Amino acid sequence: MEADDISSCYMGLLTDKLQQGIVSNKEIINKAALVNQHFRENLSFYNDYPEVYGCLRQKIDDVDKLLAQYKIR
Repeated sequence: MEADDISSCYMGLLTDKLQQGIVSNKEIINKAALVNQHFRENLSFYNDYPEVYGCLRQKIDDVDKLLAQYKIR
C-alpha cells in the first residue's frame, strides 16, 4: 500500500470509531494522538496525492479535535 492510502484509511477508521463513541481505552486514545503527531511531522510523505486522498492536514486537525473532546465510557 502507498503511504497516502495508509494514512487516509487510518484517519477514516479512527474518525468513524471516535464519532461512534466506541473507543473505551485511554491508552488507544493516547497512541492515536501519537500517530497523528507522526503523520503531522511527516506530512509530505503521507500526503503526496491530496487530489486523490484529500487534505491530510485537515483530517489530522479534525481527528485531533475529536480526540481532545473524547470521553472514555
